[in-house]
Amino acid sequence: MSLGRRIRLAKNNNILKLSRLFINHSKILTEEEYIEVSRLSKPLQIVELRKLFGSYEAMLKELELGPLGKEVIALKPKPKKPKAPAKPKVVKPAKAKESKDE
Repeated sequence: MSLGRRIRLAKNNNILKLSRLFINHSKILTEEEYIEVSRLSKPLQIVELRKLFGSYEAMLKELELGPLGKEVIALKPKPKKPKAPAKPKVVKPAKAKESKDE
């Protein structure tokens, strides 16, 4: 078996493992959260993850394209509609009182 094929098989196996991890946690973990979880459950150390995928963001993109991609995409937080910016309150200048002397 060639080296490229072994790397691709390792990626595919890890994509399945990581997809299941995110599905079990019911959300896409941030890199910091993943580091904490990986210390406890040992799915794939962050160093190994970076060696295999290049970066955490690249791994997330791979998960979306993997066999459980639909489930992983469903875990992404829905973008909230931005509220309209508040209208600035305009302070009306006080009317100058006319003096009776004039």
